[in-house]
Amino acid sequence: FYKINCGEFSGGHEFNKLIGAPPGYVGHSEKSILAEMAAKSNKWVILFDEVEKSHYKFRDFLLSLFDDGTVTDNLGNVLDFTNSIFICTSNQGIEKIQPGKEIGFSEKNTSGKDRKATLKNSLKKSFTPEFLNRIDEFIFFNQLSKEDVKKIAKLELKDVPIEKTEKLLDYIVEHGYSNEYGARQIARFVKNNVS
Repeated sequence: FYKINCGEFSGGHEFNKLIGAPPGYVGHSEKSILAEMAAKSNKWVILFDEVEKSHYKFRDFLLSLFDDGTVTDNLGNVLDFTNSIFICTSNQGIEKIQPGKEIGFSEKNTSGKDRKATLKNSLKKSFTPEFLNRIDEFIFFNQLSKEDVKKIAKLELKDVPIEKTEKLLDYIVEHGYSNEYGARQIARFVKNNVS
């Protein structure tokens, strides 16, 4: 498994971190990240996290990798990832379906079908048809339920020497979770207010 934070590839030339610097640049003769991975195996699960934050040139670079599982590095070597799985995550369009900054688990949220349509339309506006056409399957995640957030709160409290009562969990869910920022706030809330 290898995770690539696409926020680090917001500049047009930064995809060279993956395939190596072009001739004439510092580090040209060094092995690239993908070359080192390909030398070990062609069976990887590679996660491109928050792909919407990457530069369009980075996404263009991914086209051949997604299409046939190979890419050519800076030294002219064809890197084989034919037995690999590529996963892209994105928050693209999420602002269009969130009920704003309110806290809580509203029943007024758009239906699953409406959410998917809204997210797909947003993807079409931000990614080229060539890029989207190379994605085998789109998976849309539902908003977290109150019970889901309680489970996350329990995990965050695992190492805290305190009694894990329902009242405490309800308090953490009510004050530590927001639709806008999601469950990542739970860890911060527990650290600042419970531990």
